[in-house]
Amino acid sequence: MADPEPVVLIVEDEAINRLFFAQTLRKSGFRVHEAGSVSRAMDVLGKETVDAIFMDVGLPGTDGITGAQQIRELGPDFEGLPIIALTAFA
Repeated sequence: MADPEPVVLIVEDEAINRLFFAQTLRKSGFRVHEAGSVSRAMDVLGKETVDAIFMDVGLPGTDGITGAQQIRELGPDFEGLPIIALTAFA
């Protein structure tokens, strides 16, 4: 049996950036879930298991730093989950 595809969640409010990351990761063999906000990311995490999260730092509403903290507070299954910060800030 083949190894399962690694699963990532992209949390990015800019649709074009989210699309770019999603397409790139899919072409690299990942299964991808997408969210445009921390709230939507929390919905996804309540239904899906992911191996890593790509989180925009500059999200409107709840920012990515606060979102990462909220994810860590979901419990032991999320404490070691890799959360990679994304930013377009120069």
